[in-house]
Amino acid sequence: MKTMKAACLAAVVAVLVLGTAACGSSTTDDPVTSAAPSTVSTAAPASTLSPTTQSTTTTTVAPLTDVVVFNDPLLEKGIRAALNKPTGDITLAEAATLKELELSIEFESPEEMRIKDLSGLEHFVNLEQLGLQFHWLSDISPLSGLTHLKALGLGGNSIKDITPLAGLTQLDFLSIFNCEATDYSPLANLTSLRVLFIGLSKISDLSVLSGMKGLEQLQLGNTPVSDVTPLAGLINLRTLELKDTAVTDFSPLKDIYPNLTEKDFELD
Repeated sequence: MKTMKAACLAAVVAVLVLGTAACGSSTTDDPVTSAAPSTVSTAAPASTLSPTTQSTTTTTVAPLTDVVVFNDPLLEKGIRAALNKPTGDITLAEAATLKELELSIEFESPEEMRIKDLSGLEHFVNLEQLGLQFHWLSDISPLSGLTHLKALGLGGNSIKDITPLAGLTQLDFLSIFNCEATDYSPLANLTSLRVLFIGLSKISDLSVLSGMKGLEQLQLGNTPVSDVTPLAGLINLRTLELKDTAVTDFSPLKDIYPNLTEKDFELD
């Protein structure tokens, strides 16, 4: 009898041990099978977004490179009037359609009418006639690429460097009276000029004008010029002004003197 009880107890213990082992095995396996999908689902999206992709996504706005930007509101106002476009962006294509721009004012005009900055004008590459007299301009560098210009009025401005004019070889009319530049050598390239107003300036060496064989009108009054010899070969001159200069000897002009219909000096 005792033997049977012992056998039964042993059997019960065995069943409990096996049950515990089975539960332990199930508990160990479950986290593995449930964790695997979690690992895949979180890793996959992260691997599809690199730092480069994220950066590109946030910087996709392109600059408006085809829009003209002005620094001077008076210049912009004048150009808008010429284009008949009071509002909205002015594109490079629109700028290229403008061939004439007359913004000259009077000597007595008030400050609020005077343009001081030509930035933006460099985009008006097909301009043929441009008037900007009596403004407050000192820097004309935006004009350097306007190679289609034939007539340019800059008189009455305090321009200190005329180098930007050197490439404007199609000019036949140029007004730069009252110019404050000290180097006038850039004018030597402008051999197509027919009219040059350069009085009230600091020009003293006229050799830069000697190649302007087509010159018909030349205004040199109120300048430090003393030697007119470089003008002797300008046989097409019809108008020559030399008043209030340092010239005392006009004899180098004896050959072209008969051609002059307007002059303010006499040969001895």
